[in-house]
Amino acid sequence: MQERRENLSLETDFIRALKASIASFRKERWQGTYLYLNAHRMLVKRYQTAKSPEYKKEKKRMDLRFHLLGIPYGAYAKEHSDKMDFLAPVYLEKDKLGLTLLEKMRIKTVTEQYKYNFQKHSNDVRARTLPNRQKDSNIFMSMLYKPQVPKTEKNATAPDFISILKEEFSMSQNPVFIDIGPGLANRYFSCISSIELATALPKLNIIALDLPEQVDLFYQKVPPKIQKSTYAHPNILIMGGDGTKPIRKQLEEYPTKKRKAELQSGKDIVRDSHAYIFRAANSIDVYYKWDVLEEVLISIKNDFADSAVLVFLNRMILYKPSGATEYRFLGHLSPWGFNHWTADLDRRGEKPYTIFEDME
Repeated sequence: MQERRENLSLETDFIRALKASIASFRKERWQGTYLYLNAHRMLVKRYQTAKSPEYKKEKKRMDLRFHLLGIPYGAYAKEHSDKMDFLAPVYLEKDKLGLTLLEKMRIKTVTEQYKYNFQKHSNDVRARTLPNRQKDSNIFMSMLYKPQVPKTEKNATAPDFISILKEEFSMSQNPVFIDIGPGLANRYFSCISSIELATALPKLNIIALDLPEQVDLFYQKVPPKIQKSTYAHPNILIMGGDGTKPIRKQLEEYPTKKRKAELQSGKDIVRDSHAYIFRAANSIDVYYKWDVLEEVLISIKNDFADSAVLVFLNRMILYKPSGATEYRFLGHLSPWGFNHWTADLDRRGEKPYTIFEDME
C-alpha cells in the first residue's frame, strides 16, 4: 500500500510538471510526441511489462490526462511507440546543469508553484518557520554521518551509492552546511532548522546565511533568550548575505579571523573545506523563478568545482561529485514541511527521503 502511495505521488509530480510546461508543449507536435513516449517508457519500467492489467489501467489514465492537458501526442506517438528506445534520447539530453528536460521540469514544478513576492510579504511571513519543518533533510544529513550499516538479508537493498556519499562528505573533508534563508528574524523559532541540525551533528560547521536586514532584525527584535539558543551552538555561524549571489565570493569576503573564531573547528571554511551542502528550502526556492535559481546552481557548481556538493533545493536533492562539472539528480524529500497553505507536517505516505533507483 505504501509503495502504491509513493507511485501515485511520483505520478502526481509528473503530471504537475506537464501542466507547468504546457504552453511550450502545445507549440510543437514533436515535443508532445517525445514526452508521451517517455511517459509511456516510465510506465513500462514501473510495471515491468506492457501486458499487465495494472499497466493497461495506468496507460488509460495517462492517455486521458494527455488529452485533457492538450498535449498533441496523437496517432503518431501510438504508431511509433515501438521505437521508444530510438526517440527517448531527445528527452535524455542534458543541459548545462547536467539535468535532463524531465528532471528540470520536475524541479521547476516544486519551485515555481507558489510564485511568492518577497517585497510584498511582511517580515513575519518572510521569516516564517517552525520546529521540525526541515526534519527530512536533517534525517538525510544524519544518515550521512552515521556509521555505515552493513548489508544483511534484511537490508539487501542498501545502496552502495550511500558509501560514496559518506566518503565524499566525511568529517575529514571539513564539510560546510550553508542554510540559505533560515528564518533568523523569527521572534519565536529563530534559525530553528539550523539549530536542530547543529544539535544532531555537533561537529558539522553550519552557516546560517540570511539577508543583512534579516540579520539586523535578529539582533534588534529577536528576544535575547531566543538569541542565546543560537549562540549555544558553537558550530553555527550567522552570516549576512544573499543566497542568489555567488556564495563562494561572500564566504571569501567574510573576515577570516572572525569566521575562524566563531566556529569551533578552527578550520577555514574556504581553504580547508572540500565538501559543501546547500539548503534552500522555503526560502529563495519559493521566491524566485527558475532562471534565477538556475544561475544559483551554475554559480555553485563552478565556484565549488573541486569540491563535493549537495544541494537541497526545495524537496529535490542534487549531487555534484568533487571535480565534476555537472549535477546528478539524486532524489527527493517527502512533502513534510513544504505545504505553504497549511501548517500540517505530513509525509503523505512517503519515506523521509527517496534516492532514485539508477543511483544505487
